Amino acid sequence: NNAINYAKLQSKFLSDLLTSKPDLIKSCKQNLKKDIKRSHIESFIQGRPIDNIDSLKKSLREMREHFFVISLIRDLNNLCDLSEVFDTHTNLAEIALEISYAYHLKELTKEYGRPLNEDGKKQNLIIIGMGKLGGKELNPSSDIDLVFLYDEQGQTNKKSISNQDFFTKLSKCII
Repeated sequence: NNAINYAKLQSKFLSDLLTSKPDLIKSCKQNLKKDIKRSHIESFIQGRPIDNIDSLKKSLREMREHFFVISLIRDLNNLCDLSEVFDTHTNLAEIALEISYAYHLKELTKEYGRPLNEDGKKQNLIIIGMGKLGGKELNPSSDIDLVFLYDEQGQTNKKSISNQDFFTKLSKCII
């Protein structure tokens, strides 16, 4: 409780968030003593049903809030080192991108089919994290810089559109 109260005094954002979502306090109390690992974030999000765009947004928001709050409280109370802060926020961004990519790829594939090259080989979107994300140094106030690439030209195998159009749609959905 002292750690949470101290952190609330240090951060208006944190104070406002915990006031508006008091259920976060309970989960914080249970997790303040533990280092935040990637596996904790993955377990948290895997337990959530993501079957439509609203549940995707809700699940990603809850994941971010949960670990963001714990990370801030741990950091403000010197319960972790800077590498844990960087790891936590980098992992949050990477996992959110992975989940968003998988969801939107599945949805677009239902409509357009799978992007293929000239030889019929499946093509994938490649997401490269630049800056602090690429350097695994994200902090609570960092933004992320992304570059989207794909392997080869071609078209989808259902409602035929070019791979460029498919991956452009996918990129816009992810961000």
